[in-house]
Amino acid sequence: MTTVPRGCGRRGPGKVWARPSSIKFSPVIGAQFSRDESRILTWSDDNTARVWLLDADLDFPAEDVQLWIQAVTATEYDFVTRQVKPIEPDRWRQLKRRDEQIAAEHARVCKYRDANHWLRFHGQPGR
Repeated sequence: MTTVPRGCGRRGPGKVWARPSSIKFSPVIGAQFSRDESRILTWSDDNTARVWLLDADLDFPAEDVQLWIQAVTATEYDFVTRQVKPIEPDRWRQLKRRDEQIAAEHARVCKYRDANHWLRFHGQPGR
């Protein structure tokens, strides 16, 4: 990971410190991923820096993210009305089955195993 930008943090240059959640954050002006892509360092124009844990399955197929959201939430977003709407139960069961197939296939090759949603609930594929 790169070092904290010079001058970041009110407690001295190069120190990362936590801010109370009641304080508003300034817009991020820069970011840097860690080498293993598990964290990201961001810094703002108010001289603060923050390290974020990326607990996400970053190599899950992008074309299947919408299906995953629909299967997990049983809802879909209507772009015309800008409303979240429930999915009819029979259709939801079909979407969920398809998502399970995709997720199980992806779990076999996933690089972010700790964040993989299928592995969290089902364990290692093929067992």
